[in-house]
Amino acid sequence: MKIAINGFGRIGRCVARILLAEYPECLVKINDVGDWEMLAYLFQHDSVHGIYDQDVELGNSKLVVGDHILEITQNAHPQDLDLSGIDVLLETSGKFSNIPALEVFREQGAKKVILGSPFENADPNNPATFVLGVNHHFYDNQPIISNASCTTNALAPICMLLDEHFGIKSALLTTIHSYTKGQALVDGIGATDKRRCRAAHNIIPTTTKSAQALHLVLPQLKDKMHGRSVRVPTMDVSMIDLSARLGRSIPTETLIDVFRQASQERLRNILEMDSHYKVSADIIGNSASCVVIEDMAFSLGQHAKIMAWYDNEWAYAKRLVEMAFYIH
Repeated sequence: MKIAINGFGRIGRCVARILLAEYPECLVKINDVGDWEMLAYLFQHDSVHGIYDQDVELGNSKLVVGDHILEITQNAHPQDLDLSGIDVLLETSGKFSNIPALEVFREQGAKKVILGSPFENADPNNPATFVLGVNHHFYDNQPIISNASCTTNALAPICMLLDEHFGIKSALLTTIHSYTKGQALVDGIGATDKRRCRAAHNIIPTTTKSAQALHLVLPQLKDKMHGRSVRVPTMDVSMIDLSARLGRSIPTETLIDVFRQASQERLRNILEMDSHYKVSADIIGNSASCVVIEDMAFSLGQHAKIMAWYDNEWAYAKRLVEMAFYIH
């Protein structure tokens, strides 16, 4: 399989690291409008995931990573790309998020396209949003799909288990999320949410669409979920804080057992358990979509509280890679 990446930012660079480590012959092309000397430097020197353990060099429109030679381009418009021979294009630039825009990648030669973010104005009647471990088995050879968001990938396995075992009447989400590229570290103008433009030293209440969008992968939960986000001054790793009203009363141990069993069986490598009192830095590089914190999960009658870690960069990039192989 031949894979191309459009957008060499935080997620794109994580995807490249994963592919080069696990499937080095599959990654053949990367496109980004940025300065490639700087992009090569950022790929090799990552403040979160560490210095890359191979030499990274530029030359003749090529990025040479160890023994691997990757074609690089600097096109702003998909119609200027030559994607002939590409089996899967991973769109991680954040600039193309609707079907017509993504269709251009296919017109340029890519057989299939995976959007590394939610669709803009997703149509629930035309489902093409998939989360591994949750609804990927409904994939029906659609040429363009969305891999949802990092938060939806963390939230969906938890909600699926709760609803299957106990029934979800309603649920409220808070995602405690590391700051992202779209936020200004020092006070400034530019964010659509005024509070998001002061990231470095503040806890910032803001919005998230992850809870409302959950019905795109778990349609039975439509209108049962709502949520908000709190941005915090850390570079990576976020947390799900979910409060759910269930269909029946359950003891805490029963709640925990459901997650523990799933982590060992059907959701192995998707959902993990944290029973070692970890903090966020301990989760950096963890490739599970969610890591349920065992001593932070409890029930009170029909109400349940679940808290779970997720590396919003690395784990999401890992799911993108796995999804590419799944749909190929």
